[in-house]
Amino acid sequence: MLRNKPRKANIATLPFRIRNNFRRLPNRFYYRIMMTMKKCDDDHIEQRSDNEQRNDNDDDLEQRSNNEEESDEEYETMLSDNEERHDSDISEEKLFVDEALAKDKLPSYDDLVDIIMRPEFNRDHIMAYQLSISDIIWNVLNNPSLLKEMYFGAGVDSKTKSEYWHGTLWAESPLFGQEQLMISGEIYQCGDFYRLRIQKVLDYSDLPGTFKGELRQNRSLSGEVWLQDEPFLTITTSQISEKPPSPTIPVYKLFLDIYYDDFGTFRNVYHSLGGVYVQFGNMPARQRKLLKNHFVLGFVPFGGNFNEFMLPFISEMKEFEQGKLMEVNGQDAWVIAGLGVVTADLPQGNDMCGVLRHNANKGCRTCTASRESLTNFSQDVPATSRYHHITDDQFKEIFNKPATTRQRRLCTEFGLRTRPSILDRLLRERHLQTPQDVYHATAGKIGRLLKLTCELFSQKGEDEFIKAWKNFEKPKKWSRLPNPISHNASFMMFDYLRLAMIMPFILNSFLETSSLKENESRSILRRIQESRINMAKNVIIACWVYVAKTMRMVFESKFTLDSYDELQKCLEEEMKILPKVFPEFANLPNLHINIHLLVHARTYGTLINTQVGIKEMVHRIFKAMVPRTNCKNVELDLLKRYTTLFAIRHLVDEGADQRLSQPCRGFATMSSNFRNLLTNWYITEDKVSNEQELEENEEAISSPVDFITNIILKRSLSHQDRENIMKNLPNFKSELLLLFMDIGQKSALIYSQMGWYELATYTMEESDGVFSKVHLHISDVVTIHEEDSGECYAIIKGIFKYKGNDDKYYAFITIDWFDNINRIHNVLKCPLFRIQTSQDIRWRRIFPISIIDHVQKVHFVYDTKIDLWIKNNYYFTAI
Repeated sequence: MLRNKPRKANIATLPFRIRNNFRRLPNRFYYRIMMTMKKCDDDHIEQRSDNEQRNDNDDDLEQRSNNEEESDEEYETMLSDNEERHDSDISEEKLFVDEALAKDKLPSYDDLVDIIMRPEFNRDHIMAYQLSISDIIWNVLNNPSLLKEMYFGAGVDSKTKSEYWHGTLWAESPLFGQEQLMISGEIYQCGDFYRLRIQKVLDYSDLPGTFKGELRQNRSLSGEVWLQDEPFLTITTSQISEKPPSPTIPVYKLFLDIYYDDFGTFRNVYHSLGGVYVQFGNMPARQRKLLKNHFVLGFVPFGGNFNEFMLPFISEMKEFEQGKLMEVNGQDAWVIAGLGVVTADLPQGNDMCGVLRHNANKGCRTCTASRESLTNFSQDVPATSRYHHITDDQFKEIFNKPATTRQRRLCTEFGLRTRPSILDRLLRERHLQTPQDVYHATAGKIGRLLKLTCELFSQKGEDEFIKAWKNFEKPKKWSRLPNPISHNASFMMFDYLRLAMIMPFILNSFLETSSLKENESRSILRRIQESRINMAKNVIIACWVYVAKTMRMVFESKFTLDSYDELQKCLEEEMKILPKVFPEFANLPNLHINIHLLVHARTYGTLINTQVGIKEMVHRIFKAMVPRTNCKNVELDLLKRYTTLFAIRHLVDEGADQRLSQPCRGFATMSSNFRNLLTNWYITEDKVSNEQELEENEEAISSPVDFITNIILKRSLSHQDRENIMKNLPNFKSELLLLFMDIGQKSALIYSQMGWYELATYTMEESDGVFSKVHLHISDVVTIHEEDSGECYAIIKGIFKYKGNDDKYYAFITIDWFDNINRIHNVLKCPLFRIQTSQDIRWRRIFPISIIDHVQKVHFVYDTKIDLWIKNNYYFTAI
């Protein structure tokens, strides 16, 4: 599936110019050789065309911040000093080399110079490899399992918004959604035009002399004006070069999501690759979050240029914007594809928007707010926002300036680069369709807040924090988090998100005035204008509460109109309290984007539609592959591995192969186990299924419902544990009878065989047809839907099997309910619950496992101070 340059193949080979990095960090050995050669060929180094000078100036402007720019004059002075200093060094080295040559220890110095300067060893171009977007689109549309999931309709004005087509961009852009609409009973196709009469307004003074008169002059005094028809262009039928597609042909409009970010390939050697991935916004969110639905476009080589790398993609996309005839499932279809959204981290996102980096004076790609007013929430956002047509005019003004100095001055004034991004050659609104990524921004805020909070602790506070951190009961499905004080730098971005979910509860459990440094407490009280000493600890916890609450809203999977209002309120509250308590947050770019997140949420339906958390996991997969490559041409080896996996996945999904006249039936008849092995990018170890079973289940566990299968019970409980569970079940026999009546049996054997276990696993089919594996453990918190009370919560106290009258075993759980006491915690702003006691017999305790809606969807924290359970309202699944 690999190819070279031809278009019909799968990989395009492109030459890339490596940027000259010797200006910043000169290579001394290379420099000395060049100085030696300069004596015989001085003009070779100094010759430059005007275009090359302009390109060098562009690169310098892109790599330097406004505060740390190094002038050309300073560099030339430094270069001349280096030349004088190294002239003597070169002569001494040549004497040393000549002496070594006399003893036949070294090859000729001139020969060595010739070898190093040969083109194959001193290349200014490297090869890059890219998959064709046409081939990716063809394979996706000819994959039956993907095509049936994709949406190609018009924008949907839904009360609950969760998909791209619920946002305003999908509804307003003609590149996406429906290709026709009805106005006043008449159907209009995209591209249709009205014939309008354009008229110019004339005052009396503008009228020709033949039309002037006393009567018209008097009427003009009362405000009368006259209209003049403007000439308009008439297009004849002979000028039409191409007819629109037939109205009966299927039309597929594709919403493309491009993601670009660098990732390191080796642990101890800096060698980064720029991963460029494509996603299809036509897929629902549950499909887009799958790793296998992240399609690789290619890898920008180390030292390569993103704009050059994207040239083949741009040329192909310009064809798709006009529409392209493709074969889909054996019939012709009209395929239109447009760039829907570009996602990236803060620096790369600014580059792809043509805006200076975020440390510039106007470094926001959405507005022109200055660096001193980034966290001013009261600013006039419409007045400071960037608009595509205005930015176009500013780029033209920069380009038309003849001198480089004037161009730089305008770039600083506008906050723009010298040239627009190559993506601007496509149809897009550069500022609206390059939103800030909430995943990077939120993790960055939390990381900074954690560092500042830990710096406030006294030695006693650090010891108490570590103790509370170790004793805190974290959700079971989480991986182990590093020590926040000693291993702060080891946190991954999703670790920061998880930390923010539990940090308010940890601080609330131990934080006292004595836990903080006295001078830091006084500084905080001075900033918040409070005199009570205990307010310092309360406001620190409040900062974490606001950050956690905002994070929970930002990563909400569904939005309503009320949710948008709540999001705006959370963003504003967070933006006010953080700079007030911690001055380090003032004018922080990661906090500034709070001003724009509401617009992004309305544009794309939700904010998680444009967050890159799962895309970062794709980086980790490729990074793990690097040690298994040849470590020479890494990007080519990674693409070979990916195309192999992609081809297998395509055939497993019963996709068509255009090289064959008939579909491949071999993968369609494979066993279910082998099919499951090939339905994703990589194989993960199932830790639960691989654990050694303490007791073999000779009898299969039957399911009372069709959507639950493969029930397995493991780890038998001890006799003492079983007795402890039974003590809290005073009505076990009566509830057991009700239990079997729930599953369709009229009676139950009282003294039938039963067994108690620590965990259970089963496969559940969701309402959308997706299968998921569920793991139940004792002490897990589960969500159960009650007809009267709605969503309720309970904790699993026991898992057992019981034989029914039909000689089949069934799996059941015993639970204790959480009772909502309708109170809110004063500091944490979370609801309080009381656990059901053994004497409380208001609710049943024994249920079949089919009653469970979700496992570990919620998180409860026990507060020993008030002897109550706190529901963690800030808990969610980040990725």
